[in-house]
Amino acid sequence: VNLKMKAIKSNEIFLEDKVISGYVLVNDSIIEDVVETKNFGDDVEIIDLSEYKLFPGLIDIHVHGGNGFDTMDSNYNSLNEISKFKLKEGVTSFCPTTVTCPIPRTEEAIKSVVNAINKGVDGAKIIGTFLEGPYICTKFKGAHPEQFIKGSDLDEIKRFLEIGEGTISS
Repeated sequence: VNLKMKAIKSNEIFLEDKVISGYVLVNDSIIEDVVETKNFGDDVEIIDLSEYKLFPGLIDIHVHGGNGFDTMDSNYNSLNEISKFKLKEGVTSFCPTTVTCPIPRTEEAIKSVVNAINKGVDGAKIIGTFLEGPYICTKFKGAHPEQFIKGSDLDEIKRFLEIGEGTISS
């Protein structure tokens, strides 16, 4: 039996333009193909998930936190716990999102995200930091503390980008 190759069977596999009944072929944790008919050998392990719907993992580009943890905790453990929580929701990649606060706290949150990306997390993959504020309109501030909202500052933005080491997503 080819222990690395698996065929996940489902009656509803959601593709970009249609839904099929068939198999998702996975080799060593990498999806290699999606097929409607059994065109693989008997040495492939079949995992029958016919009663479940299979769809691509979701990407959440705006995540402040989850499961009691917050991006602004600015530590690896919180980001790792958020990643595990998001994976249970079907999210496979996400962007931890900051909230408007004093600039040093934002910088610490960005550094924490860079560290988590470099170290890796146990759940959904972190793909970058979503910077929300401090350069937002007070009229549409939502939950952002107004005392920290300000006009854009090119030097601060450059500093955020430098600290983010290429991981700032928005």
